[in-house]
Amino acid sequence: MSEVAEEADSPPTHMFEDSSSSGGDRWTPDLRGGNGGGPRSAPPDQVLENVLESVLEFLTAARDRNVASLVCRSWYRAEAQTRRELFIGNCYAVSPERAVERFGGVRSVVPPPSDHPQ
Repeated sequence: MSEVAEEADSPPTHMFEDSSSSGGDRWTPDLRGGNGGGPRSAPPDQVLENVLESVLEFLTAARDRNVASLVCRSWYRAEAQTRRELFIGNCYAVSPERAVERFGGVRSVVPPPSDHPQ
């Protein structure tokens, strides 16, 4: 592997923990993948998914959550895992099996408003 390719794969040197730097007690994350003998950290993609799920918890409007699920596959999966309420506008167009498969964490289903007076 060439030196240039190795440098591109490495994080900037200012991101390492270094007590001899001018920052003194300032801590910066070590992104080299070493765990310094401590407990093993989660893989970066798992960390990203956890952060994404936490962010999606703050999106309460169904329209916002729908738009977020269109960003990429990981956002699509994370949005489905964190959704707690599901609105079904046309119950004949949605397969219950498909809805349960995608939205396993749903706690309530909101039916469409009835057109018939009561």
